[in-house]
Amino acid sequence: MNKLETILVDIDPTVGRDHAVDRALMLAQYSNAKLELFINNSKPTGTEEAILENLQKELTKLQITVDIDFRTEKNLSEAVVAKVLEVNPDLVLKSTHGHDSLKYTFITNSDWKLIRTCPAPLLMVKPSAWHYNGGVVAAVDPLHPKADQSNLDHELVSCAEYFEEAFNQVARVFHCYYPVSDAMHPNNSKLIEELRAVKKLHNQKIYQLLSSHNIDPENVAIVRGDLKTELIDYIKSASINILVIGALSRTRIENYIVGSTAEKILDNAPCDILILKPAD
Repeated sequence: MNKLETILVDIDPTVGRDHAVDRALMLAQYSNAKLELFINNSKPTGTEEAILENLQKELTKLQITVDIDFRTEKNLSEAVVAKVLEVNPDLVLKSTHGHDSLKYTFITNSDWKLIRTCPAPLLMVKPSAWHYNGGVVAAVDPLHPKADQSNLDHELVSCAEYFEEAFNQVARVFHCYYPVSDAMHPNNSKLIEELRAVKKLHNQKIYQLLSSHNIDPENVAIVRGDLKTELIDYIKSASINILVIGALSRTRIENYIVGSTAEKILDNAPCDILILKPAD
């Protein structure tokens, strides 16, 4: 993603004020992007069009170009994808739902379907304000067997660089690896040598990836451990506002980023999450 001219916002009409709208407003004011406000409700209450019209009036007064659309399709994710194919946005925004504790959110079944099928970059917006002087981090995996085929890691890093330039976010890169033998035989000298070799390989691959980018080495984190734990800790310590991750189709069964690790990251990450798919 190297531009932001049109933003599609999927609005939840059941909440008083969908926080995705305010995030979209902030992004539009920075980038002068047009907003497409969209509501789909298969069981309309009669308030949806009024919500859209009021938002259009409010945002138009702020010099934002706004179009609105209300539909009543049965399947929300399919309705959003159909709208994406019509307007070809550079970014789609959708809010996540917060738990009562406000410590984490949860990704709904409709969210997961949209994550798998949305052809445009998808920003899952968390119900919290951005950190002042915060950052955007691309979580990369250059040793993935399909990394060279997809070129997805380069897209993730380029996206972080775009947000640094356009929105004054510090661009960062995060990579985590977990050698199983490390936990099983921590004192075995042969395995220690193997772990050193593994560490060297991961470092080489990361800096090979970054050789064509402009990421400050101080903003590159290469860590060993559990991905979910290390990534969430890094997001908190580095005041991250956006986590950029890839949805890479691996097998027919996995069909993009499914699985407990991805679910825990999306639910527990205390920041917005931008999901990209390979350009092709």
